[in-house]
Parts: sequence; structure tokens; C-alpha cells
Amino acid sequence: MVKNRLVILIILIFFLLPKSSVLAGTILSSYKYAWSSNSGYINFENVLVDDNSLSGYAWSENAGWIKFDPAQGGVINDGHGNLSGYAWGESLGWINFSSTTINVSTGRLHGSATGDLVGTINFDYPNYCDVRTDWRIFIATSTPPVVNPTSVSGSVSSGGSGGGFYSTMMMNLFGKNVHIDSHNDPLIISPLQSGTLNKDTDNGQILVDVPAGIVADDTAFTVEVKMLDDKINFLIGDDKKLINNSFYDITAVNKDGIAVHNFSKPITITLPIGKDKIGLKNLRLYWLNEKNWKWVLIPDAVFSNDKVVFKVSHLTRFAIFSENNESIGKKKVSQSISLPGEKKDLYINSTSSKVKFVSSQDFENKKESSKSKSGVLALLALVLIVFVTIVRRKKIK
Repeated sequence: MVKNRLVILIILIFFLLPKSSVLAGTILSSYKYAWSSNSGYINFENVLVDDNSLSGYAWSENAGWIKFDPAQGGVINDGHGNLSGYAWGESLGWINFSSTTINVSTGRLHGSATGDLVGTINFDYPNYCDVRTDWRIFIATSTPPVVNPTSVSGSVSSGGSGGGFYSTMMMNLFGKNVHIDSHNDPLIISPLQSGTLNKDTDNGQILVDVPAGIVADDTAFTVEVKMLDDKINFLIGDDKKLINNSFYDITAVNKDGIAVHNFSKPITITLPIGKDKIGLKNLRLYWLNEKNWKWVLIPDAVFSNDKVVFKVSHLTRFAIFSENNESIGKKKVSQSISLPGEKKDLYINSTSSKVKFVSSQDFENKKESSKSKSGVLALLALVLIVFVTIVRRKKIK
């Protein structure tokens, strides 16, 4: 009974606190086109707008996809419709949205966005351009009640096994320990907390940025740098060179000691390349599928100066490889951000007898192919068993 009342109290406090809406808005289907001086019409239909940022993609028939939340970039909303930051076009490079605003009453975008290749994207071009979103600002004006956070969380904690969760919720509601930073130690966060794990290495810093809401209970994130030696040398293909002679094992374990591999939101990871390797060409980032010992390419990893930044929704072993021209063959490989709809030959299949390198799509296709082959073999085996049984019965008769 006491626990139920406390839950109700927490919910009431949450809804009474002054806050802005955090629901993502979409682009209205009847109002979705802007005009670029160099690329023509741009369709913003697949762009999402929330209080903090824009995400998703815009599409140009002449220049391809434009991504609004790329690694090392992104378009920011200050919560009042004033935009800033950069989107990334597969053929257009960086696009600056600092001169773009959203009318918080009508949802219409005004102003312009600019880039060296895209020219000027005009949201106010007469008769032709009109991009609108259903995102709006909503301000709650209620005055929150005066509550002692310590006494409330203490009461909840004494209520039994569920106390820890409610204590964490109260701390977050009152702005305590919302984001956790860890330096050269495991990052331990609760369900409502985000965090950043910083680890120093001889080649630079490793960063693991974990968003809030992706763990079910207290979870520890760790990074271990594995140096190449004879025991794990088999993981390297003959035509690959392991950058820094290092593998990066990034893991998560919950409070029960159970490994957590998959997450509902992407985790942003930064790995060092080393200042002495700036400008090195043919760099690729892979994750290791430990079920079949195949390296799977991460095509949208962004290499910049002495680091690589990427987003993943699963944790495993990662590695940076330098590949020679023979391994790439005649295929053209791009290090630009990969966007939906691209048909680039980004994927490498090694002929090495040690480890195969495949793309994410190839990996999924081969899994389906393997399942199909297994089904066919099982059917043939069943037919053979039936045939042998019939023959034996005839001989007995």
C-alpha cells in the first residue's frame, strides 16, 4: 500500500514539473519540399524533429541522401525552433543549418541552409518551397510541490526489493546523477542514467557514449584493449594490417553478472587511430561475429584525423584494419558516411583461410542462405532414412 502511494506521488511530481514536450514531430506529407540552388528540389519527408535535434534523412533526386544526425555532426534544435549544426550529404558534404528556424506556431521552416556543394537550400522560395512539421512547443506552467528528495527516496528505499529503482527515479527527477562520467574505470549506470566511459591509451582516448534508457538495471560498461599476439594472430587475414596491433573488446554486464549484447538505442564509440597514422588510406572498421569468426564491416564509420567514430546497437570486439590494394581489388571504396539507398562497393571478401571479411548485408544474406541450405540437407536426410527403412522392410518380407 505504501509503495503504491509512493509510485503515485512520483508520477504526480513528474507531470507537475515544468517541462517542454519531447515527442518527435514528423514532416507533413503535403509540405515537404525545399529548393537547392545547385541540386534542385529536396524532399524532407523522412526527417524527424524533437526538442533537441533533427534526425532521419532528406532526399534529392540529383544528389542522393542527406543525413541529419551523422557521427561528428548533427542538426540541433534549441527547443525554441532555432536550428544550428550540420547535416551530411552523400554527394553534397556538410550542410550548415544555422540560418534555419522553425515557426513554433505553424511548424513551418524558414530561412536557408548552405554548403559548398549544395549551394543554398531555400525554405522560403515563392510558390514552390514549403516545409512544415507537426512539432510544437508546449510549456507546462504548474508550480511543483516542495518535496524533500532525500526523505522521499529514503522512504522508497526502505520499502523492499523495488526501492533501488524508485530511488534512482527520484534522483533523476531532481537533477542528480543524470549523466555519469568514468575515467579509466568501468562505467556503471542505472536505467534512467546516461554515461560516458573515457579510457586512455598510448594512441589516444577511447570514448563510449551510452544514452539513457537502454539498460534494464544497473549495468557496467568496460573497455579492454587486446594486443595482437600469437594466440589471437589467427584473427588477422593475410591481406590485412591491424592498426595499432590492437583489438577493442567493449562489453556490458548487468548486476547479475549476465552479459548484455544488444540495445534499443545506438551507442556512440570513438576509437583512436594515432597521430602517426593520420592520412593513412584504406582504413576500415569491423566488428567480430564470434559465432562464425567473421569480421563484419561497419560502413558508416567516420574516419577523421586521428580517430574513428561510429554508432552500434550491439557490443563485441572491434578492430581497425588497413587494407592493401589487392584486397580491395578493382572495387571503389568510399570512407564517406553511408546513407540508405547507396549502392557502393564497400564490402571486401578476403580469400584468406583464416578469417573472412564481409559486409553487414552480406552477413545477413549468408545467414539466410545458411538456414536454407540446412533445411534442404535436413529434408534430404529424412528422405534417405525413409528410403532405407522401406528397403529393409522389403528384404525382411
